[in-house]
Amino acid sequence: MRKWLAEGEYVIVQTRQHGRTLFRPAAMAVLVPLATFFVLGWLSRGNLGKVFAQVDQWTQPLMMLVGVAAVVLFLSLTVRGFVQWRGRQYILTSRRIVQQRGVLQRHRQDFPLAAVRHVATHQSGIQRVFRSGTISLDMGLDGQGALHEVPEVAKFRSLVLEAINALPTVEWAQGPGPEAFGVGDSWQT
Repeated sequence: MRKWLAEGEYVIVQTRQHGRTLFRPAAMAVLVPLATFFVLGWLSRGNLGKVFAQVDQWTQPLMMLVGVAAVVLFLSLTVRGFVQWRGRQYILTSRRIVQQRGVLQRHRQDFPLAAVRHVATHQSGIQRVFRSGTISLDMGLDGQGALHEVPEVAKFRSLVLEAINALPTVEWAQGPGPEAFGVGDSWQT
């Protein structure tokens, strides 16, 4: 059981950002090694000496530099994107929406459902194809929040609205009258 859930609170749905956000890291996971092997093959055949005179002695250090640069590019463009995707979660509970992000440093932002006044969705053309989108939460004076790249955005929005409608209603009791403060009817004179 999650320790941060309040008593009586339960998880309705938990999701991550849409898998489409992994397209760029996946493409870089293919392109960076291909480009690296091409450049290393080109350098190993001595083609650098044909372009620049008297640089054959720099071939080995240059190949090592290309290899190090490729590892740095691979880690920064692929692994980083995957870790960011893996570390972001959207959790809808019976009382709030929780946005968590981060792996080593965890950041959590709670949006109480009772404070949400308006739920809007936005989809670009490509997001419509993949049925993902952005959910904007308007909480009046408490501010606004946004959940980006939510998969099945229409379904998630309907679940949010159902959870808001399922919140217990609080009937506002009428406050005490002036007689409770010992004023009586004299305040009207």
